[in-house]
Amino acid sequence: EIQASELVLGDVIAVDDGSAKLPCDGIVIEGSLVVNESMLTGEPMPVQKMPVENSSHATVSKKNIAYAGTSCLQSIGPHEG
Repeated sequence: EIQASELVLGDVIAVDDGSAKLPCDGIVIEGSLVVNESMLTGEPMPVQKMPVENSSHATVSKKNIAYAGTSCLQSIGPHEG
């Protein structure tokens, strides 16, 4: 487990299934996440987060951002599926 105070801009971290709340906002660059955002949005259903496209024209949107304070229910790394 890593604390938000230990992170700096540009750090790349791996997120495991069943993690405690995410320590910071982040962009998914590989794999995917299923997160519980209900404490932020009130949405009762889990939300899937996908990686940003590997393209010079890619844009970051809410489907690529995992927010601090949300819980990771499932994490799929780039080599797991």
